[in-house]
Amino acid sequence: MKIMTVTKPFTWIPGIGPDAEVLARMEDFFPKPTEPMGEAWFMGEKRKMFTALCKKRLSQISTKYLQDCLTEIAGTSAFGPRAEWDSWYHYLLPRLIPRCFENYLGEYLVEYLITALITVYPVNILERYMGFREDVLCTLGQVIMDPSLWNREEIIVGKMLHRAWPEYAERPGWGWHKASGDFSAMMFLCWKYLDAGQIDRWLQSVFAIRSTHWQAQLLVWLLGSRSVSRGEVTQPAQFDKVQPEIDWAYSHTLDGHYDGNYQSPTIHPFLSAENLKAFRKALQRYLTPDMFLQWVEAIEKYPYLKEELCTLPDQFMAAFFSEESV
Repeated sequence: MKIMTVTKPFTWIPGIGPDAEVLARMEDFFPKPTEPMGEAWFMGEKRKMFTALCKKRLSQISTKYLQDCLTEIAGTSAFGPRAEWDSWYHYLLPRLIPRCFENYLGEYLVEYLITALITVYPVNILERYMGFREDVLCTLGQVIMDPSLWNREEIIVGKMLHRAWPEYAERPGWGWHKASGDFSAMMFLCWKYLDAGQIDRWLQSVFAIRSTHWQAQLLVWLLGSRSVSRGEVTQPAQFDKVQPEIDWAYSHTLDGHYDGNYQSPTIHPFLSAENLKAFRKALQRYLTPDMFLQWVEAIEKYPYLKEELCTLPDQFMAAFFSEESV
């Protein structure tokens, strides 16, 4: 007799962030390694070691230093996996999730955590302990919904998505014509690692969020990722060909090759065929002309959003709702 499995729904609801009990469980399972991790891109006799990870509390270590550590772990994409990077990533993951939206030079820590996660788990998240995959999804997969980032259903501009650069200090964020790295990384995280049966309910919850800034980002990201859903772009390393921009910190290193063997490399698909199909099907269900027009009307109330999006709403209409797009 065939046993039917039930897929647990996964949703994004503003204010419902990472599960604290799950984070504690992950921390218990992954203690601090005894030896420091080293850099990936070493060519000389002396290799740089990230000794501060061993000598200091994580709360004393800067965002920039942690981004550098995660960048080295992402070296798996060029040099193949190493035990030291694996151990340190799993130690850092639950402990850095509360710091995910720390920002250095326009890039959020969450972007680096997700890039490193993909290099460690290029296909599926393996069960390091029973329930580990689900624990990652209900912690890292929920950070963008953390209550510190939301005022009810409105994002707190400046704490997530685009932040204002000094020369644009008079504006609440700048760069809305492209997908913010945190938003794009989180969308692809869920698209990649959720079960195909979870995609529909998750995407429904994404569309249900009524924040205008969120909807403006969703419009841009959907337009940029259309070439991905259609199978024309297959790896994040190819995102430099995509407009509007949908890349994130060090996503250019994610080319499907993670074993360090350039003689006969194994190329892993970034998104499974099942998840691509499930996403396209859900998109047809939830993206409607009426919803799009509601987005445009809301965006027009924010002059800087309307100005920066410029012709993108028209491009969106042509891409998704014209006769040629059918």
